[in-house]
Amino acid sequence: MFPIDLALATDRARVGGKAVNLQRAMDVGVRVPTGFVVPRHALAYFLSENTLTAQVEAYLGQAVALHSNELHPVYEALCATITAAPMPADLAESITSSADELFATAPSGLAVRSSGIHEDATGASFAGVYSSQLGIVSHTALWQAIRQCWCATWSPGALAYARRMGIPPQLDGMALIVQQMMPADSAGVIFTADPLTGNPWRFVINATFGLAQPLVKGRVPADRFVTAWHSGEVIERHIVEKTTQLEVGQQGVEVAAVSRAKRSTPALSDRQVREVAQVALQLDQAFDCRVDIEWVMSRGRVFIVQVRPLTALPSFFPHDFSESEMHETWTPSAKVDTKKGYATRRRCQMERRTFTREFKMEAVQLSYDSDMPVTQVAKNLGIRAELLYRWRAEQRQAGGSAFPGKGTLRPGEAELMRLRRELEQTRLERDILKKALSVFAQPTR
Repeated sequence: MFPIDLALATDRARVGGKAVNLQRAMDVGVRVPTGFVVPRHALAYFLSENTLTAQVEAYLGQAVALHSNELHPVYEALCATITAAPMPADLAESITSSADELFATAPSGLAVRSSGIHEDATGASFAGVYSSQLGIVSHTALWQAIRQCWCATWSPGALAYARRMGIPPQLDGMALIVQQMMPADSAGVIFTADPLTGNPWRFVINATFGLAQPLVKGRVPADRFVTAWHSGEVIERHIVEKTTQLEVGQQGVEVAAVSRAKRSTPALSDRQVREVAQVALQLDQAFDCRVDIEWVMSRGRVFIVQVRPLTALPSFFPHDFSESEMHETWTPSAKVDTKKGYATRRRCQMERRTFTREFKMEAVQLSYDSDMPVTQVAKNLGIRAELLYRWRAEQRQAGGSAFPGKGTLRPGEAELMRLRRELEQTRLERDILKKALSVFAQPTR
């Protein structure tokens, strides 16, 4: 009646966003720990059977009028009531049956993770708002974890976030995922664009030994790897000293000391970095947007325990496009020609492009030849001004040898000059901007 196999969790309204995203990951062949979903109607049933529905509804009504500080004592009292309420027999039996199958093959215990119906969506992530309970090794701990995750649905922080997102509070908006925990050699998160700059050509990995929970919460330092998006090649690495790690023991999650010899070694080898990056690229392409992924490296294999769209990336390629054009998807022709094949694949209002050496040469030369400011030239060509300034600096550092000097007519220069004259004559009309982009930008995806 209640548990739904995670592999069949396709209905967001029943199983929540986190479960749906993991099911999509499984569909494309990514490893996800075995588990099941306790659907949202189980929460409604629990409240109804314990005659708690009216109390929760009254609390949600108070939440609109009370300040967060005033709401906290009311919330704590509600959670105490929920924690003391018995689990209905039929609900307990169905969950116990499914959980016992997982316990039988889970030496590291189970995890209970929130899966709100609005969670991990493109418009609202609820990141860090709800609750996950790890290292569950008994039925008693399982029931406690389920109740704690249910209570997180109505926390003052969750309600405040929902209000900011324009989402009305819901009595039973929370499903739960119960999964096997994988023995974690290391774990962490990967972003398929730099979360600080929005750069879509760089993947950023944060990694630590053991479980990722303290890393995700910002409680411990983490190794940081920056990789090329398409190959997983390590471009930058920052290795920190890691003195402790979180692991599952006989009593649940425990903090363990990291040996001195291991503290300054990377949490991932270069090969493992590439493997994590390749899984991330697979999910980035499957979800058709930049994503934030929580992963676990267990016995040399990568497992995914969460994937969600990145919702707050800085704009990396600002363009003067209309609202309707912002949501268009531009795709490359079957055979891409560097002179004709313009394509940017817009995902989550981002673009991923690369530029040929010829395009850089033409852009820098145009910035010197034109009477327009560099910022305007960059805008005409559909690139960021700082990118054009960087190309100009590269030319200067190379003593001018990186690009041909003025007066040298190169293949394509006559066409570029003609386009420049058209741009000047028509005061940057949009069709000319697109034409310039279509001539010189080369797609990569």
